[in-house]
Amino acid sequence: MSCASIELVDWQNDDLAMVGTPHDLKGMLTATDILGRLTDYALAFVALESIEHDTRALFTLLLPLSECKVLVVDALTVKDKAPPRDFDRYDQLEFGHYSLLFGRAATFERLRAACVWD
Repeated sequence: MSCASIELVDWQNDDLAMVGTPHDLKGMLTATDILGRLTDYALAFVALESIEHDTRALFTLLLPLSECKVLVVDALTVKDKAPPRDFDRYDQLEFGHYSLLFGRAATFERLRAACVWD
């Protein structure tokens, strides 16, 4: 097994990297450690993208775009945020716009048909 300092690691040739200095070893990393950590971060973004995609589909089915524009401006005005640039498709909204809208009473009235409550 080869070993290299972290700034010189070539994962094709080196199996692990020592972290720290020659006089103060902090630990060792493997490619598996790094890829595992990156996968953990990526999963959060995949989950958010899925929520955004499903929310966009729900809004497209139940909320006319013209009403959505009014709700977005109202929601951002309440939060003292600048309104978004004009949009003519739901995919031009960002995740933050959907999250602002989703919990508002005015939006919920439009989405009530798709929400199941016992």
